[in-house]
Amino acid sequence: MKAFGGAFLQDSVTSPVRTRGEMKSSRTVRPWPVSESLAEALFNCGDFLEDSGEFRAAFECFRAAAEAGHAICQCRLGLMYSAGKGVRKDLKKAAYWYRKSFNNRTRMNGLTSAAMNLASDLKNSGDIRGAIRWLEKARALEDGSACLELAKIYAVRKTGMKKTESLLREVLASTIDNASELDKEEAKHMLENLLGN
Repeated sequence: MKAFGGAFLQDSVTSPVRTRGEMKSSRTVRPWPVSESLAEALFNCGDFLEDSGEFRAAFECFRAAAEAGHAICQCRLGLMYSAGKGVRKDLKKAAYWYRKSFNNRTRMNGLTSAAMNLASDLKNSGDIRGAIRWLEKARALEDGSACLELAKIYAVRKTGMKKTESLLREVLASTIDNASELDKEEAKHMLENLLGN
């Protein structure tokens, strides 16, 4: 299946322009438009290949669908660049695809995931301001996990206790639909520790 996926994508969908560390083609290939149904099929194929450990072939599927505007594939491509799975690790390209996914309003599913992933990469690379900016974007979409991550950032700051308390209460509030039970439990525990209960 890897050979099929790689050959199929190389010959018919992907762009001939490659960057260092990516598969090179000896042929000049003119990409053709990918329909929404084909993009979804490429997503499913990429998902299967990634689960099978065929990261390079999965990367090619995700890239073809991402270039066609598939928001979830754009986010997954960002993840692959971030982790270096199937492609050389490149945080700038990861950020590019996360932003593209976040800005892709045709498929809302990828919005908060892209913002959260980009924020995580920025935080891990030491760009706390950038992480806060993207977590705030996810928070604006009522993502409870974003509120919790923001609370963790503000909790270590000397002047961030009021903000931390407010964010933790926001996670626990019923208005936040996208907070998991684990997020709420962690927020409750953090709030108790913060207030000394």
